[in-house]
Amino acid sequence: MRTLLLIGLIFLGLTVYKADEQSTGVKTNQVANQEAQEGNQELVAGSIPATSSANPGSSSISPENLNVYVKSNSSKVEEADPRPEALDRFFARFNSPWEGQGNEFVDIAVKYKLDYRLLPIVGCVESSCGKNYRLNAFGWGSDIIAIDTEGVAEKIATLSYYKRYRETGSLADFAKSYNKPHWEEYLGKLTWFYQKLTRND
Repeated sequence: MRTLLLIGLIFLGLTVYKADEQSTGVKTNQVANQEAQEGNQELVAGSIPATSSANPGSSSISPENLNVYVKSNSSKVEEADPRPEALDRFFARFNSPWEGQGNEFVDIAVKYKLDYRLLPIVGCVESSCGKNYRLNAFGWGSDIIAIDTEGVAEKIATLSYYKRYRETGSLADFAKSYNKPHWEEYLGKLTWFYQKLTRND
């Protein structure tokens, strides 16, 4: 009798244990499924984590990440300065020995804050664009003073005679200072070359 009672208790214990195990397993599976669903929702709603190795062209990438990628690989393209080439074309048109020196004229003009066209047209009026002169091609001091292009630029940029021109940038004001006795005629010649250089006609 005792033996049967003991066997019955063991059987009852095993039955309760299995029921608890099955209940726990179902609960565990439900929790796992719920966590998986929540994880999927987060992946759909959010952007790719910073540590992701996804392809930059993937449609899963958020617009913010895509913009960062594009910006980090973009480069600024700077346009070439057209002034030296314009001067070289101008010099070539008048068979000037200055052809190919457009960069030098522009650099000097920038250094002394002058119109880059000023010295080329003065040289064309005074020495047929650098072809006919004795000591300087710009008629400085009636061409009896040895001075180079930069020297003339420095004088125009610093001497008080040219203060008015520096303030206005007017060729008329320059002509009145550079060749005062004949400034009107001189202005006409400067203007002619200036227009040829500016319009390239």
